[in-house]
This record gives sequence, structure tokens and C-alpha cells, in this order.
Amino acid sequence: MVYCVTYINDWHRGSAVDYVHNPINSYHFLRRVTQEFPALKNALRDTATRALRANLTSLRNGVDVPEEADLNGAAWALVRLQDTYNLSVNDLVEGEILGTKAVKELSVDDCFRLGQQSFNNLEFKLSKAWYEKGIEMLRASRPIDRQTQKRIDKITKQQKHRAMLADIVTNMAQNSNDRILDQFSGLGIPTSFQKKIYSEHKDYEQVNRLDNLYRRLCRGSRSR
Repeated sequence: MVYCVTYINDWHRGSAVDYVHNPINSYHFLRRVTQEFPALKNALRDTATRALRANLTSLRNGVDVPEEADLNGAAWALVRLQDTYNLSVNDLVEGEILGTKAVKELSVDDCFRLGQQSFNNLEFKLSKAWYEKGIEMLRASRPIDRQTQKRIDKITKQQKHRAMLADIVTNMAQNSNDRILDQFSGLGIPTSFQKKIYSEHKDYEQVNRLDNLYRRLCRGSRSR
């Protein structure tokens, strides 16, 4: 029952509107609903909380409950904001975003999730930064037990494989013909990756100019 009280009280800190206006809070909300709702239901198995459990089940059956794919989408949205507004990994981890402070910092697992979603969407540089931050946080934990060290070693090894795969994908794209390259536009491929594959292409300056214009518009800057 203590778990239930803690779970509920955590969602009554401040205004709900103010809470979800912060993108990091929205991410935390999705993660909590996706990953912790089953644990809350399990904590309501005793007779005294049976009615509350029934109400929660009824509520969940009446709405579209977020799934893992939604959580990954929220993680990718944070990465997009980070790239567009040139936000640092450290600020995001501490909950600082666009002048607002999240109620909770990002965890090691959150860093790895953002790193994986960055990699899946071809943001290789940001992916590396997020994985490195997660590893840094693991190494800062005390004491570092055997399980933590094994996790650090595993992810460090995986990072080498990701770097190799990123190079392969980039080289394949750079060596593609113009017809294939022209199909990149409008497919949601990040401009950071497009700049790499267009670096020696006649359309590089156009890609770079459009990217800079987009960022200025997002930040509210006046375009020239």
C-alpha cells in the first residue's frame, strides 16, 4: 500500500498543465504509465484496495494506454528538441529545457534509451553523446558492483559495433547515385546525416541553408 500512496502523491506536485508543458516531464509521464502501471495494479491485490484496482482497470480499458513504441517516440522527440535548440546532454539530464525545470532528472536507462533512439534515427553523433553520458553516470555510482561493471563493459563493446555500423551506413549513403540521394528529402532523415552524405555533393549548400533557416525559425530568430 505504501507503493500506491507514493505513486499517487508523486503526481500531485504542482499544476498538471505546468507539468506536461515540460517535454521531459511528458517523457517521464509516458515512461511511468508504460512501465510502472502494472506494478501499481499488482500492489492493489489485497482486499482493502480491490475496488480501487477495479476502477483503475476500468479506466485503462477505456483509453488508449501508451506502449513502448510511444515511449520511444517521446525519447526521440527529446532528441529532436535537443538538436534543434542546441541543448546540451548535461542540461537535459538535469531536467533543464527551454527555460523550465523538470521535476525529475533523467536516469542512466533514460540516457541509453535516448542514445538508442538517436542511433535508430541516424543521429549518430547525439547517440554517442547519450551513451557516453549513461556510461559516465554508471561509473560515477558508488560502489561499482560486479553487475554494474559488466553492464559498463557490455555497453562499451556495443558502442564500438554501433560506430562501425554508423560508418557503413554513412559510406553507403555517400556512394549512392543522385537518384537515390534525391529521395532522402522529405523522409524524416535528420539534416545532420544529410549533411554528411551531401558533403561532397552539389546540393550541400542548399541543404545547409535550409537547415539553418529551419533552426532560426524554431528559435524565433528573424530569417534573412
